[in-house]
Amino acid sequence: MIDGQVAIACAEERLTRKKYANGWWTSFRYCLDAVELRLEDIDLVVFSNAGPPLPEDFDAGLSRWTRRIRTAVVDHHVSHATSAFVLTGYPEALVVVADAGGNDRSTETVFHVSQRHIDVVRKSDPGRLMAAGLGPTYEAFTNFLGFTDEESGKTMGLAAFGDPEAFDLELFEVSDDGFVESLLRHPHLWGVRELGTRTGIELGEPFPDSRSQRAQDIAALIQTRFTRAMKQMLEATKRLRPDLPIVLSGGTSLNCTANSWIRSTGLDLFASPLGSDTGLALGNAAYGQFILDGFLHPLMNTSLRYGGVYSAGDIELALARVPQLTQAGPVRRGELQFRREDDPVSVAAQAILDDQIVAWWQGRSELGPRALGGRSLVASPKSSDIRERMNRQVKQREWFRPFGPSLLDSNARSLLRDDPRHLRYMNEAPAVEQVAFDDLVACVHVDGSARAQTIPDESDDRYAALLRVLSTHGLPAVLNTSFNIQEPIVESPSDAISTFLRSEIDLLILGDYVCTRVVP
Repeated sequence: MIDGQVAIACAEERLTRKKYANGWWTSFRYCLDAVELRLEDIDLVVFSNAGPPLPEDFDAGLSRWTRRIRTAVVDHHVSHATSAFVLTGYPEALVVVADAGGNDRSTETVFHVSQRHIDVVRKSDPGRLMAAGLGPTYEAFTNFLGFTDEESGKTMGLAAFGDPEAFDLELFEVSDDGFVESLLRHPHLWGVRELGTRTGIELGEPFPDSRSQRAQDIAALIQTRFTRAMKQMLEATKRLRPDLPIVLSGGTSLNCTANSWIRSTGLDLFASPLGSDTGLALGNAAYGQFILDGFLHPLMNTSLRYGGVYSAGDIELALARVPQLTQAGPVRRGELQFRREDDPVSVAAQAILDDQIVAWWQGRSELGPRALGGRSLVASPKSSDIRERMNRQVKQREWFRPFGPSLLDSNARSLLRDDPRHLRYMNEAPAVEQVAFDDLVACVHVDGSARAQTIPDESDDRYAALLRVLSTHGLPAVLNTSFNIQEPIVESPSDAISTFLRSEIDLLILGDYVCTRVVP
């Protein structure tokens, strides 16, 4: 951050190309290089972690590299709260952080945040088992279904196929004061197994086939009970200060289905798109500026497009060196051909209208788990077979994973049952109007919802220009998913070329270049 505004941000995994990568050294160097600064130019470096808190004088060894370095440590949940608050533009709010756990075994914390202060209002009961929190319980069922801690989105997608009342089990109890406790006594899948034995509920063995009704019903069980408990907790929080808006952060804020259902019941909230621990980087930096200046700076640029700036020369260099770019192991599906285009938007639009899958790499990358038009795979949502082709042939992921549409505000108002202003970050899944099902068939989940991203009509972004061109041809949206294949979302031009060459993507729009492949 420079003067309270994000200068550069990039997740470690985008650079190491290892999904969910720990560490920060690669991205730290990347960010310094991007803004052409040295370590000694930095006023303050802020650290956070999970589990036992870091010592106050923690500097991760940076003092070995420079004599002039000032560091600070921030609480895990404070960082989550800060990263969410600076995105909202609110002068004051109640911020609810709910995740798998912070520094003090707390899984839910409520803060009263303004530009001048960050105060704790309520924390989960320290005597309650950590496994009984909202986040840990959802995580445990996710593990039971065969997914990793970071793959709760798979549970959410699978839940729409199940019957939430197939099991007579109320998982959560929420007090009038908003304190949450689930029936779990142990973490992860062992907690779910023990719960089934203790209650006599036939949950079966872990790792059920996702196509089985049992797996789908278990996913529906946790999704529905989680959503109800979240709503009760947020309603109790709202009663503390009815005059203040509610902000949700931590990993639970990425549950799109819950966010939209809660909004549909009349409880307005801002759910942070940076609720995962990747968002702590922004929270740390914003808190560091708070230490330096005594107040939190609202972000002027809330697009999340905070990645590095790549020049035309960087793209051309990547294209020229293409033989060395393909990652070790994958087979290249042909040789790269490319040409520069004066109007790459029109080329991409025509390819989409022709039912091709287009890799779209433009400008700075997005921070967080969603592709928002910088590093996206796009296709026509009207194509009835595009979802299966994208999941099976391109993304190589589970059959039940849904896709979301990107659309202009003017189209969203007639196609979706929500205010477009709430849908900027693909972090909610509003219901789709019945009249829109044919237009969005590849993006409508089995429950009639769509995890949508909306863009102001007047935006000067190239992605908005693509949507405007398609709209004139009768296509009101594009199917939008992240540009990756079982890997982190692509970051650099080289990443884009490498992923394109080993994929079944039809076309790559790389800045002003149109890339295709020739199969020998």
